[in-house]
Amino acid sequence: MTVTEALGDAVTVQRKEQTYHGKSPGEPRPAPRGADVPPGHPAKGDDAKLDAERFFRAIDHAVLQHVSRTSQLPLIVAALPEDWALFRAISHNPHLAPRAIERSPAAIAEKDLREEAWKCIEPQYIARLERLIENFEAARPQHMASDDLVEVRRAVAEGRVGTLLVQAEIATAPAMNVGSTGKVTAATVDDPLDELAKLVLRQKGEVIVVPKERMPTTTGLAAIYRF
Repeated sequence: MTVTEALGDAVTVQRKEQTYHGKSPGEPRPAPRGADVPPGHPAKGDDAKLDAERFFRAIDHAVLQHVSRTSQLPLIVAALPEDWALFRAISHNPHLAPRAIERSPAAIAEKDLREEAWKCIEPQYIARLERLIENFEAARPQHMASDDLVEVRRAVAEGRVGTLLVQAEIATAPAMNVGSTGKVTAATVDDPLDELAKLVLRQKGEVIVVPKERMPTTTGLAAIYRF
């Protein structure tokens, strides 16, 4: 989205006309402010900050309404330092990550962009994962958590799993089906843990993918029950 697309006729520097009173009829008239800026891009001059603030507010509102409220995922900004500082100051998005990729996204390869994005949210991810593992360990003695595939599969069928930790890149485990009566039977599923995760998400639960070295169990999964 460009400034013009976001603000339309409200772009200050592109609609503002400069009044010039020459000393003589032959004196050249200076170019309007912002005339050297390509259309659709932030302009230069005294009004540039005003337009940038309004542009960022429009972007912030659109992302919050159409992305963040639905996904609930961290919002990572890639922008030059001065733009990031301004966006952070005006943003009302509660999912905005505290760190940004302070470089122009146009100058970053896609692979590098993913790596930089992970660096921005890794501290938050690790802190949250540690809290979830503590919750899992505290709930397991109360039979409110399990790492047993059969037990977890049955709990998912009953809609009792609120949080599911799944080990990343785990070898395929034995597949299981759970009928309406809770009876567990063998099934042919390419990736039963993936299917299990999808079921939890459909039930409005949360699924966290965990690196092997941080996984609190040896079975590749850890479920925390709602009830």
